[in-house]
Amino acid sequence: MSGLNASFRARISAQRMTLLISALMTFLGLLCFFSGWQLYTWQSNVLHTSSNMVVLEILQQQNGQEISSAALNDYVTKATQILKSHPAVANAAPVSQAELAEELSPVLGAPEMVQDTIPLPRLLQVEMKAMSPDYIALVESDLKAASIPAKIIPSNPWLASLKDLSQALMFAMFILEAMCFLALMFAVGGTVQSQIAIQWDELELYHIMGAKDDFVIKQFYKTILRQIAWGCFAGAIIAIIVLGGLLYFWHQRFFSYEATITNYGLVGGALLLPLAFLAISWLTTRHMVVKNLNTLP
Repeated sequence: MSGLNASFRARISAQRMTLLISALMTFLGLLCFFSGWQLYTWQSNVLHTSSNMVVLEILQQQNGQEISSAALNDYVTKATQILKSHPAVANAAPVSQAELAEELSPVLGAPEMVQDTIPLPRLLQVEMKAMSPDYIALVESDLKAASIPAKIIPSNPWLASLKDLSQALMFAMFILEAMCFLALMFAVGGTVQSQIAIQWDELELYHIMGAKDDFVIKQFYKTILRQIAWGCFAGAIIAIIVLGGLLYFWHQRFFSYEATITNYGLVGGALLLPLAFLAISWLTTRHMVVKNLNTLP
């Protein structure tokens, strides 16, 4: 009798562990998927420049003195006129403060807050006819002759650094997502193996009676996949609550609430992820059971 009780307790413990791990992996998987998607969306909206594009920044100080906002706007207008007629420049256009605040909003907060609280640089996007040091030096010399305090930033290095960082973070999210799948696969495999060890005598009896492998596999599906399904459901609900809270409290600072909930790719991927976990669990369960059944004489 004590042996039966120990077997029953071991079976219940294994099922609870499977439920807990599947819930945790679903929760972490959804968080990684959401974070990766947001990083990808943000990166696709970052200012991209071609090989002949540079950024001209109007300096906010001249001779150690702060330049007023009105004077900065005048410098932007004057620099734009000079650059559009410059022999080394193909095109030039100022970057509006609203556009710059929108580009920086994923990092610094809502565009309105950025414009009101942070002094944004005055920038111009300049397309050079050829990216050569001589052309750069010629433009800088002509701007200096016009008493315009400015410097040229080739290829937006600060945005390139942010892009590299976002790509590294997206790769990290991908690795974490893959680890969630592997962790669930090994957890399911261990649970199935422990269940087989507990029910080995029953499996031998089924085999002697001529039961087909599909019949035996279905018995494991009923117990193990049911726990995994409940775990995936619980993990998804918790993830939705957490992500919903983030969207509600931070949508003005980091991402758009309306754009997120209406993004069918994001919503569809989030719905498919628990199904992918179930599919991995189904395949793992079948593989482990068939592998053990093949060892029976």
